Amino acid sequence: MNCLIVEDNPTAFTYLKQQLVKIDASACSNDTIVDSLSKLRQALANQSSYDIIFMDIKLLDGVCFDVLKEMPISCPIVFTTAFNEFAIDAFENNGVAYLMKPIQEDKLKIAIEKAIIMNTGTDVLKKLAEEGSSDTTSAYIDHFFINDECGVSFVECNDIVYFETDDGRHYTIHTTDGKDYVYDKSLSSFINQLNPELFFSASRNYCVALQYVKSIERTITRGGEITMSYVDGYIPISRDKRKQLIDIIRQREADLKG
Repeated sequence: MNCLIVEDNPTAFTYLKQQLVKIDASACSNDTIVDSLSKLRQALANQSSYDIIFMDIKLLDGVCFDVLKEMPISCPIVFTTAFNEFAIDAFENNGVAYLMKPIQEDKLKIAIEKAIIMNTGTDVLKKLAEEGSSDTTSAYIDHFFINDECGVSFVECNDIVYFETDDGRHYTIHTTDGKDYVYDKSLSSFINQLNPELFFSASRNYCVALQYVKSIERTITRGGEITMSYVDGYIPISRDKRKQLIDIIRQREADLKG
């Protein structure tokens, strides 16, 4: 793993280098400290040689975004800072993680994993822009980028068990690994961009992944209950949607039989 560390504090620079080697013994980074905007411009001229850039935001003579907005960036960036007000700017400049100082080792590991996933040869900023575009209706969403305390989480639709919303303005993504991701966006704003062969809107508050539906039970007081893999308990389904979901499941089973 070849990294570029941009940091104006020599102590923080040395600490991060030590942490990287501790996580990956083969990790190598710059020996000369990059602590100013002029040095950052010079370093980014060779960005193609780096797998990850660890970027302090406030440098000796300004903020890094002044340079990032001038130069096309293709390398994933893990932002490291003591300030929390730059998260949106980081997200818009190839940021795959936003780590607050002092940097915790477990969050650094997560950030590196995200950067490795993103560094697949396609520009990270392009991926983020495509996912964030609300008027892209010609193609279904196959992944989500979710801004959380560790930066940007990359969630594949195949790993999503169900979506849930309580207030209609925010939603929570529940995944097969038991993690929950909260996103400041309404479920209705993207429901039509989900592949109907993969997801089904069970009610105004829930959208489930069809592949994880185990059974559908009718109840007296409401439409029904869906039991699912990776879920303790059940997911409520409205009365008018229960029969529709049963028909979909039956058709899927019939298609599989041939």
